[in-house]
Amino acid sequence: MKPELFFEKDGNTEIILLNRPPLNALHQALIKKLIDHLDALKKDAEVRCLILTAEGSQSFCGGIDLSQPSGEDLVQDIRTLISTLENLMIPTIACLNGSAQGLGLDLALACDLRLFADHVTISLPELNLGNIPAAGAIQRMVRLTGRAKTTELLFLGKKVKADEALLWGVCHEIHPGDLMLTRALDIGRQFKERSPLALQWAKKCLLEGENLPLRQALELDFAAYEILKNSPQRWEAWQAYQSGRRPSFS
Repeated sequence: MKPELFFEKDGNTEIILLNRPPLNALHQALIKKLIDHLDALKKDAEVRCLILTAEGSQSFCGGIDLSQPSGEDLVQDIRTLISTLENLMIPTIACLNGSAQGLGLDLALACDLRLFADHVTISLPELNLGNIPAAGAIQRMVRLTGRAKTTELLFLGKKVKADEALLWGVCHEIHPGDLMLTRALDIGRQFKERSPLALQWAKKCLLEGENLPLRQALELDFAAYEILKNSPQRWEAWQAYQSGRRPSFS
């Protein structure tokens, strides 16, 4: 039997499976374990991509399991988890096998790419419980979709279907549920032929540049270019391109 959090590798791709069906809700001990695992991934140079997915087809993550014990630092642990995932310096893919609400949507928004099964919905139901999302979903949604759509999601408790999420820019691709992980792994394998250093700087520019004035963001891009242009990985990529072979970034 698989544990509640299941970790495996497919080549250079790390897969994290939330295994608490049908809702795949998390409790504080699992959140702490996820944080520890993500921290360990920072030191694993072999991992080029992370896929986050879940067991079953009903729910990607239904939020917090309130039936399990938790401490006063639960909200801080949630914030740490989302921040750690978002700032992981490798490409991350949320593979939504089922619907995501609350913390589940936070997890998805913290990833770089989001693949949805065709039956998925997303929602932010916190106002129904007299509160607001605490881990950043409001601000990430505003930056991703704009204020109007975020207001609709938040104030009205709207459940957004996969095809609408695609139009909003929350979802990158929609696939039948049984093909989702295969597609995510195909994407993950592409990163083996990308310079890890260039990917790190590209992600840094995306994350930090979004919150900078344009002039400063452009300077960040140029600083990254200057660092990369004479790097061994850049030369390997260029030489591989010139000779018609695949680059090797060992």
